[in-house]
Amino acid sequence: MCDFNDNKKEAAMFLVRAIQRKRRSIFEKMVEKTGLYSSQHKMLMYLHRNNGFFHSQKDLAEKLGISPPAAAVTLKKLENQGYISRSVYADDSRINNIELTDKAKNIINQTFECFNELDEIAFSDFSDEELNNFINYLSRINDSLKKGLE
Repeated sequence: MCDFNDNKKEAAMFLVRAIQRKRRSIFEKMVEKTGLYSSQHKMLMYLHRNNGFFHSQKDLAEKLGISPPAAAVTLKKLENQGYISRSVYADDSRINNIELTDKAKNIINQTFECFNELDEIAFSDFSDEELNNFINYLSRINDSLKKGLE
């Protein structure tokens, strides 16, 4: 653990990363209860955010940071398990119209419930004023980092 007295900025960023790791770990345990693998869940969430678009397996793989064969396997598993339905785009057989089924939409809703539950856990000991201050501090950090990108 960092010694907070030595470098407060380093300690603050250490805590930000530690919080994110803990949040991800808790979330992954919650996702395991759905019966989906992490890669399948990520694919469903991506498809949910980009619903109504036509997708090539190559593009999906690139967006998700996986290989095209891994995307193909994941899509096939999701289709076989009844989470998605696919139809080929008439103008280009490499592109699929992928629709989420009600079964997938149920998983998406469970996911958002998990996010809400995590937020409740994380901020359970915060007053409204403390939460507002925290949001302001994070916004300032975010704005400073944006300037660093310019």
